[in-house]
Amino acid sequence: MPKTKDAFALRDFDINKFLAERLEWREFPELTDGDDPRELTFKGLRDFKLNLYERKNEVIALHKRIIRHEKKLGKYQSLLLKKIALATNEDEYSRLRKKSRRVIDLSDKYSEINKKLLEEKQDINENISYVENVLEELTLMKFSSRLRELRSEKNLTQTQLAQKLGLTQKIISCYETARSAPSFHSLLILATEYDLSIDWLLGLTD
Repeated sequence: MPKTKDAFALRDFDINKFLAERLEWREFPELTDGDDPRELTFKGLRDFKLNLYERKNEVIALHKRIIRHEKKLGKYQSLLLKKIALATNEDEYSRLRKKSRRVIDLSDKYSEINKKLLEEKQDINENISYVENVLEELTLMKFSSRLRELRSEKNLTQTQLAQKLGLTQKIISCYETARSAPSFHSLLILATEYDLSIDWLLGLTD
């Protein structure tokens, strides 16, 4: 088996140390279901989400690397077993058996690492899902606030605004109470009718 200078060498190593050296551990802000999305910024959440995806890519890359090494170990173990079967003396037999046990131990460690990586990937996916939900909720809140602001500035009732946009009063009400997300068509009509940017309507700009 080719010699390596890293922890993939045929020797014992600390799994947690191994992971820490090969993954760029980052400190992420704590997000819980009790957080008020109105207190969070779009930029902060987008950056948080981007970091999560970068972290996920690191985990996937390491997982693939370990799988490649597991395949190499499997081939090496097969070679050792053949040599063990052909061993001509006790010393050679003992030496090859010792190597074989070390390969098995290392394979077990790889399995444990992969288990940790899969758990990490699952945690990341859950965080990504939660951040996306918060972003969606924040977008709805921002849009509902901007729509109410716009309607108040133009002195329009919900019904009057709905007629101008070719929508129903019920849809306007749902928008203003953040119960439903605006379609791109609705955003485009609003932006065109009142000479506004879609980013402003969604609260992305002031």
